Parts: sequence; structure tokens; C-alpha cells
Amino acid sequence: MRKMLCENAYRRGRGIGIETQCYANEATKEVTVIYHELESDTFFLCDECAKALKRDAIKHGYKVKIRKL
Repeated sequence: MRKMLCENAYRRGRGIGIETQCYANEATKEVTVIYHELESDTFFLCDECAKALKRDAIKHGYKVKIRKL
């Protein structure tokens, strides 16, 4: 079974736009950012990128759910 890459990984080009790109490359968390009741995005990220995305999303007033893979 292949390991899933972090969506913010350096190997994937620009990533998802979190400030610093990831060099860990292995996704360990499923992060869901909930904008409204009907709108949400799900990302597969490493621990550091998940923390950075959570911090940024909460700063903008969005809800975040993190699940371990």
C-alpha cells in the first residue's frame, strides 16, 4: 500500500497555500474546514501542516475538524 502525500508537500508544487511548505511528505491527518453548513473542504496533511491550517482557519472564523488517518 502506498503512503498518501501531504497535500502541502514540496513535491506537489505550490501545495495548498499554507505559509511554509511541508518536507515531511506523509499525510497523517484528515482536516475538514467548514465554511458554512453546506460548504467544506477536506485536506490530507501532515501534523505540522494540519496545525498551521487549523490556526489559519480559526483566525478567519471557520470551524475545523481533524481526524487521524
